[in-house]
Amino acid sequence: MVDDPRFEQTVVFDDAQDLLVPEEHPLTRRDAVELADAATETWIVKPEHNDSYEVLVAACAAAGFTPRITHHLEEWFAVSAAVAHGFGVCLLPRMVPVPDRHRVVRIPLHGATRPTRVIIAATRRGAANIPSSPPAWPP
Repeated sequence: MVDDPRFEQTVVFDDAQDLLVPEEHPLTRRDAVELADAATETWIVKPEHNDSYEVLVAACAAAGFTPRITHHLEEWFAVSAAVAHGFGVCLLPRMVPVPDRHRVVRIPLHGATRPTRVIIAATRRGAANIPSSPPAWPP
């Protein structure tokens, strides 16, 4: 859809990805963490049909490693719970909340490989020039 001429696209914001680790993970003691510092970790990801899977694989490739994926989970709260219990680490979009009861630490990534996903708004080309009118419902 990025190149689709039928739509006008506006970047809303860049959603940075943080490294989510268990509360007692050794990386939480460091001042700065790069993605490559987690190269030997096991990874928890959302299923392959999700954009976060592609972000992880591409970011890890850019950092020089292939993630060792051990778990695919559907919901972000399940992912953070699995991280809290030591099943692996994950990349977590900054806009995703983490429940307080999950004993995890969100670590902002530093260095050349700081994955983000771009959140866009797409409208039908030319729709911005059409004046809005009140809805016809209820009659």
